[in-house]
Amino acid sequence: MYYFRYPAIFQSVVDICSKKQRGEQQMSEIQITKLVFGIFLSVGSAVLLLIAFKLYYKYLIQEKKCTAKTVGTVVRYTLATRGGENPPVCLPVIAYTVNGKTYKIVGPEYRGYQIVTKSTPWSENNYSCFEKNQVLYINRSMNSMFGFSPNPMAELYPEQSTVDVYYCPENPKLTYVLRYYNKKWSFWLTFLSACAVLVTDFLTLIVLYNTARKHIEESEKIQKRMRFVAATSD
Repeated sequence: MYYFRYPAIFQSVVDICSKKQRGEQQMSEIQITKLVFGIFLSVGSAVLLLIAFKLYYKYLIQEKKCTAKTVGTVVRYTLATRGGENPPVCLPVIAYTVNGKTYKIVGPEYRGYQIVTKSTPWSENNYSCFEKNQVLYINRSMNSMFGFSPNPMAELYPEQSTVDVYYCPENPKLTYVLRYYNKKWSFWLTFLSACAVLVTDFLTLIVLYNTARKHIEESEKIQKRMRFVAATSD
């Protein structure tokens, strides 16, 4: 009788231990995956918050705080282009001086660029541009055989020309050129995206906690079964 009983009990214990080990291994992999995912979400939200406050927060306060006015000079144009490559729109870099210290700002900024191009073999290479509702309109005529694309900003704001610069008396680095450019949506879009990522990260942590708690409960049940099997073997 005991000859057949002990192998069966021993096999039950082995089966329970195997299930426990497989369960622990599976749960460990799931927890590590969720933990790594949560870390990436945290880093992503931190980066978005940094971008929101470092690059876009100024648009929330420029209009109210930039009350002082000075004259700046166009010293060069940006290497980065806007509105596509043809023609490349390189915004002016403006140098201005406040309290004996010189600062630089890129501007004026635009909400968008509307470019109309007419290209034929007999067209001349010229263009005209104007601003309306903070949108830059460019009408370009281009020779399809010997065409080139100058920077429209060089016509509107030639080098060494002067433009008005509005700045904050307490912080002269906070400025805008000619007129306020309403880009508050950039801050709120980035900020809310960071908040959404943080909420997702928080929910992931909750799921991870609940999964770990269920795993502990299952482990406790398995341990109770093992103790019961060991007790019956005695």
